[in-house]
Amino acid sequence: MSAQKNTLLKPDLPYFPEGDVDDIVVSLVRGGVVIDTIRRPLRWIDGRPAVTYRRTLWPVHDGKIYLDCSPTTLTGDEIDSGSPIGNPPNAAAPEVSTIITSWDSDQQAVISAPSSARAIVDAGPGTGKTAVACARIAHLIEEGLLEPVNCLVVSFTQTAIHEFRNRISSFLSDKAAALSIRVMTVDAYAWSIRSGFDESAALTGSYESGITSTLPVLRESPEAADYIERIEHVVVDEAQDIMGVRAEFLCEFFNRISPECGVTVFSDDAQAIYGFAENGSVQGSIENSSGEPLTKRLRKRGDFTAAALKKIHRSASPILQEIFTTVRGIVLDPSSEPTAREREVRSTIEKLAGDPALQARKIDGSTLIDTSLVLFRRRAEALQASAILNHVPHRLRLGGLPSILAPWISACFFDVTAQRICRTDFDHLWNGRVVGILPDSGDSEAAWNRLSAVAGIQGDSIDMKRLRRALARRQLPTGLCTPDFGSDGPILGTIHSSKGREAESVLLFLPTRNESNAEIEEEARIMFVGATRARAKLRTGTGFHMKAANLPGSGRAYSYLGKSGETALMTEIGREGDLRATGLVGRKFFTESDAAWAQRQCLDLGNKRTVATASQVAQIDFSYVITTDGERKIAVLSEAFNDDLWALAKVLSTNRRYRLLPPRQIKHIRLNGVRSLVVSPEDPDCERLHEPWASSGFMLAPTVIAYTKIWFQKKA
Repeated sequence: MSAQKNTLLKPDLPYFPEGDVDDIVVSLVRGGVVIDTIRRPLRWIDGRPAVTYRRTLWPVHDGKIYLDCSPTTLTGDEIDSGSPIGNPPNAAAPEVSTIITSWDSDQQAVISAPSSARAIVDAGPGTGKTAVACARIAHLIEEGLLEPVNCLVVSFTQTAIHEFRNRISSFLSDKAAALSIRVMTVDAYAWSIRSGFDESAALTGSYESGITSTLPVLRESPEAADYIERIEHVVVDEAQDIMGVRAEFLCEFFNRISPECGVTVFSDDAQAIYGFAENGSVQGSIENSSGEPLTKRLRKRGDFTAAALKKIHRSASPILQEIFTTVRGIVLDPSSEPTAREREVRSTIEKLAGDPALQARKIDGSTLIDTSLVLFRRRAEALQASAILNHVPHRLRLGGLPSILAPWISACFFDVTAQRICRTDFDHLWNGRVVGILPDSGDSEAAWNRLSAVAGIQGDSIDMKRLRRALARRQLPTGLCTPDFGSDGPILGTIHSSKGREAESVLLFLPTRNESNAEIEEEARIMFVGATRARAKLRTGTGFHMKAANLPGSGRAYSYLGKSGETALMTEIGREGDLRATGLVGRKFFTESDAAWAQRQCLDLGNKRTVATASQVAQIDFSYVITTDGERKIAVLSEAFNDDLWALAKVLSTNRRYRLLPPRQIKHIRLNGVRSLVVSPEDPDCERLHEPWASSGFMLAPTVIAYTKIWFQKKA
């Protein structure tokens, strides 16, 4: 264990190990008063104990370091004497970090709290929660109370993770220190523990089952316990939406950290909406003990204090200020009956920002600026609006869509089978395969730096297997993919998918009253979350009148057409998994020359938009072949897509005297440019691909998106 800890020490410090090395808890004394405690690796100077604080080595005396004295004034004789050092010389008042000088009093209290404090911070929208969380970490690092490598931030999404790291860096004098901070989702952190301390760990099953499998490791592994005890501070974001096994995991994790480890939890009960799906179905009641949110569990423990951020900083608009404060108060009012509360939330928002003329079915793309955020309650509504605006550049922000991995990656590496690639070779590939072919790809230096951050190795090279594994994951490195589906224009999405995001101008389309779900209390919170995404301007209107749902399991959105008896559904196409590597260059669907032709067609797409058709082909298991010219296929939709069509046919056949079958053809499929698709070296699909893609793992895929009418066939 000693050798392992030694590798974590900074090489420029005068460290001379003598005997066993371990972490110790040290009190910081200033002006004769203990101002905080820290946990640090024990080090030695000439055989005497010392620890680092604010990047300086300080001798330790009786478990204390005296900050009013210079580290160099404490001699070995003084440490060996066993007597108190005496009253330290009078010193100026402790310096206040510049990080906390420009905040309101509530924010300052959270930022400057002792490093070992454990608090649940009630932070409504617009109160500067993310900024305060990042400043809290930066303050502790700048004051020497926290080593960056011993800090953990638990966030909800990859986008939030990227924002956290950037904001923390902006507050630090040493910008590079932010790279040492672990900023992860609950799922990713659970996997890091399981994969590090369980030899049988494997990425199989659901995220929830993976976390469940980590709990015994957390409880029983001595090595995991030692790893966890080194953590000095934890920040948890959006705690109100951490439920079920994830909440259980974090509670168990908090039982395992050292008593001196601080925890700062940010939460807002008014924004607890992830027990409630974007299609209107309940995912799990938050009143159920197995589904209790993390904040409710922590409040029962007794070792967390309460704090709050109250002042609104996001907007100076009186209307938005009213929504951020008054409407939030209505949402949180426990004395009102849920139905009355939902009605009051809706009527107050509509009174402040309602526009009777604003209707989703009449949405006009020419009136939307690029920075607009257009929000809907249901997934099907956002997809329907996207279909209406198919000739207007726009972006989609919806869960379940594939990440848009930069196409230059596969354009460069589709035939690279070497284990590593150097910068010179990469520049050669970039100049020959990207420049003049894939516009808006940036420059080779920026691209190389992003690749190096993911899979860089010594000698200014990229480990290609490591890169493949990283880019084959469901959660991709943020620097190599776009946050939304599409490259420019206003963003269309659901309230759920835009949680934690904001925009200058927001259009919020509310469902009609008779379409509101029976879970009225959750609907009130969802409306509040949607209305508080705006920084400057909010307009609310009426959403689509449609009977819509999502398929269980896959989450594919669909909606019924107006006429009863019609054998057609509006159906979503382009979800994650609708295109697999085998449907791009697989031997089952393509000859070698056809695969090469299809990949060239994908490259020619670039960032162009075109319309395609999907036709069922009996000779290849009735799979759907995508064509743009009516003849040669560019891609083949997956077996999972076929399974969903059969499931939809069954849904539509309910209460009919005849059985329906999937369609022979699907029209009006949009191809919005191209993206990279990568398979890991261990993926079984590699054996089913043509070369060179079977060995390289990199290929191009059209970005398929559609919400189109599908006519199901009557069985003869």
